[in-house]
Amino acid sequence: MVVLAGRVLSPGRGGLVGDHGQVAVGEAEVDLFLCDVSQPCLPTGQPLASTFTDPDGRFAIQVSADLVRGTLPVVLARVSPTFVLRAPVLVIPVSQTAAARQVASNTETVVDSISEAAMRLLAQVGFENFNVAGVGSVVQAVESANAAANFEDLTAEQAVAQAQGTAASDPGVQMALEDNRLTPTPTPTPGCVGDCDGSGEVTVDELIKGVNIALGNLPLAACSSFDTDHSGDVTINELIVAVNNALAGCPAS
Repeated sequence: MVVLAGRVLSPGRGGLVGDHGQVAVGEAEVDLFLCDVSQPCLPTGQPLASTFTDPDGRFAIQVSADLVRGTLPVVLARVSPTFVLRAPVLVIPVSQTAAARQVASNTETVVDSISEAAMRLLAQVGFENFNVAGVGSVVQAVESANAAANFEDLTAEQAVAQAQGTAASDPGVQMALEDNRLTPTPTPTPGCVGDCDGSGEVTVDELIKGVNIALGNLPLAACSSFDTDHSGDVTINELIVAVNNALAGCPAS
């Protein structure tokens, strides 16, 4: 068994230092959803499990480890009838040892305006482009970008919008998004590099077309045959291959 624990916060006065002008939300319904790794994460439909927060905004959901293995667990907290906050939640192995209980208490997931901002940002760029560790790195970067934020005089939606705007313009968040994005393995383009019309040979006119694509004078769509690695542009190496094909003929299929 594993436990998924956290604390739900929403903008308000009188919260604890370090909670960014947010207060605990008691009696909030918290639903657990499981997202497939490297797939769009849409926490909708029937949740795997549900619970309610205590007066301090804390919750804990215990489920079988087999159910969450290989997934991205996401909790959805209903802080009002019309507004929800989400966060990817840390999975903690269940143990009766005092040390394990201390670790669990120090690693609870905070579900608040900042975590919701991270979820929206990830949804914009595509959850399918990140693994679980990558999602965690992006969330951490969004939290760091909002380290000095204070939402106490904002509505919940305003707080999320502010946190998301801060994160979107932060270099650390942009680096986290770029560094943790999964890179698909390029699929080699079949056929003859530089053969735009499929004639089986590369002509001088086609080579000129490839050079113009490389220089940005023509769109790649003018002859996608040059882009063998699907990078979106034409490189010197690809032009050299095309020239060789023009001189020696296209390789046999």
